[in-house]
Amino acid sequence: MQAFLTVLFEPEEHIEVLKESSRVLKPKGKLYISEFCKTWDSPKYRERYIAGFEVTGYVATFPVLDAYSNRILYYAHHFSEHELFDILNYAGFNVIQSRNTKFLTKSGNTINGIVIIAQNKKI
Repeated sequence: MQAFLTVLFEPEEHIEVLKESSRVLKPKGKLYISEFCKTWDSPKYRERYIAGFEVTGYVATFPVLDAYSNRILYYAHHFSEHELFDILNYAGFNVIQSRNTKFLTKSGNTINGIVIIAQNKKI
């Protein structure tokens, strides 16, 4: 999963997708996740997080707008490491490896990120 959970709006959707991933993976199967993380030190993202909270009610969830029409394309959510670890555990995974990194977004912004390898708890 590469920046997939980021574009799901509701927190429940994150858990549903991960539970389904656990269901279809073989016992002790591995899941690769690469996600955007909260980047509070960036003025651009800090502004988006604050404005987005007023719209969505979720911290670090904000609308992504089309540059030409200014219409909402989708909502993005940036995770904390702790948040991702918690939902993975809840959905049936053990984090076996993780690495914090920086990503370049499709719009050219640099953002905090994380790469995780999680193992299905099913035996």
